[in-house]
Amino acid sequence: MLHLHQLAYSHPNGDLLFEQIEFTLPKGLTGLTGPNGYGKSTLLKLITGELSADRGQIKYDSLPYYVPQHYGQFDHLTIQEILGIDKPLKALKAILAGKTEERFFTELKDQWDIEERLEVVFSKWQLHSIEPSMFFGELSGGMKTKVLLSGISLHNPALLLLDEPSNHLDSGGRKLLYKFLENYNGSALIVSHDRTLLERMQNIAVLDQFGLTTYGGNYSFYYEQITNHKNALLKEINSKTQALKEAELTRKNALERKQKLDSRGKGKQEKAGLPTILQHSLKNKAENSTARLSASHEGKIGDIRAELKALKEREKQNTAMRLTLQHSELHKGKLLIEAKDLDYAYHNSHASLWPVKLNFSLYSKSRWVIQGHNGSGKSTLMALISGKHIATSGNFLITTNRTFILDQDYQMINDQLTVRQQVDLYKHPKMLPHEVAINLTRFLFTPEYWDKPCGTLSGGERMRLSLCCISLKKETIDILLLDEPTNNLDLENLDILTQVIAAYQGTLLVSSHDHMFLQQIGIDYAFCINVGGKLIPFSTES
Repeated sequence: MLHLHQLAYSHPNGDLLFEQIEFTLPKGLTGLTGPNGYGKSTLLKLITGELSADRGQIKYDSLPYYVPQHYGQFDHLTIQEILGIDKPLKALKAILAGKTEERFFTELKDQWDIEERLEVVFSKWQLHSIEPSMFFGELSGGMKTKVLLSGISLHNPALLLLDEPSNHLDSGGRKLLYKFLENYNGSALIVSHDRTLLERMQNIAVLDQFGLTTYGGNYSFYYEQITNHKNALLKEINSKTQALKEAELTRKNALERKQKLDSRGKGKQEKAGLPTILQHSLKNKAENSTARLSASHEGKIGDIRAELKALKEREKQNTAMRLTLQHSELHKGKLLIEAKDLDYAYHNSHASLWPVKLNFSLYSKSRWVIQGHNGSGKSTLMALISGKHIATSGNFLITTNRTFILDQDYQMINDQLTVRQQVDLYKHPKMLPHEVAINLTRFLFTPEYWDKPCGTLSGGERMRLSLCCISLKKETIDILLLDEPTNNLDLENLDILTQVIAAYQGTLLVSSHDHMFLQQIGIDYAFCINVGGKLIPFSTES
């Protein structure tokens, strides 16, 4: 069991991230989601003890097994050190070599079958080509994730903390993860925006500006609930807006009627020849009565305005980014790329990246997903198309220079610049400062963000800033290249990106393992990079 009581945490600069978090992790799988920047990864680090809370308590029955989102900090360690089995493995080898010191038996404990168990676990996670003594830094992102996940099978923990575990996995790796979690018997808290993974959860927990809220059920149930909440909020806003109009009209009509009555009364007083002093007294009473009537209506109108303002603030807090793309003007079927026996070799390597050289033709208005296992060169092919890399062999013809790539590392972002300086690099020359400011706000970068160094931004914030730069360029894009675009976006902004890419009128090449996203953006063909660029119809079967 995991229980959080009145948990609070502030950034080192003093900014409050969250407070009064109250949460008990139920048995089974719980997906932790919510907008970027509200502290999902931080919450996991607090639970593991990597960070210290300002206030509150964290209690659990057994130590959690934690797989972080980023793990470059482990690159200098060996795989066996990462998995916490280096001492028993070394002790076993020493004993088998004839060494009988007591310390070897102490370090080995009862793990005489550690090598066999490790072999079974590696086979289960399809880690066939690695050795426990290899350095973690030698592995690809997907292989690193599999190694860390294999530790779950090795140690059988009762409490799991996983931070975006499917981000670096290819389709095969994701299926292994999904299958493993379906059979997991403990309690798991899983930070994810992978909707296919979230569909497999028993509960969804959302961390946002309102705190930590739990919804029973999977992603579909959660999505239905928040859609109902949003619709109810919009309905309430419309109702209050109408009530405000009616209240203002009622006030106007009441005051007009009062003024007419007062005017008639004054006329009767003058005809009756009442003394001036009495007329003044009656006039003051009428004015005071009008003031009281006006104040009464103003009070009601003020209450409605305050309620409407509060409702609109709630709506504003749910705001997602707004994005549009400049569509290509090319007619369908124009040849954009032709590759014959295309190959690439990394620096200091003479080995071909693709055992089967690539041969393909890309025509305008095509929509492809580039498929291949981790390390197969999907990102490299995109870099070749965008001009960031140069082919080492073969013929490679590109007939347009209007390409734009959004890569996994968001290399267009300069970490040394502030957010405002970054967008100024990409803005259209004729764009005025206030237009830039409006666009920043559309991508959820309010003024307090503008002086922040880009190097301090989260993955989701870097993605949004990259998309903002694309929008500010206001250039026609003939070929749009997206390399794992869904990895760091929260669910609400993922919906927006999906709608924009689905509506984009141009040539699209995507590398993604998010099958739901690929279905929704209208992919036509799968480009199979492992077999020389074979093109097959994209299957809607997951």
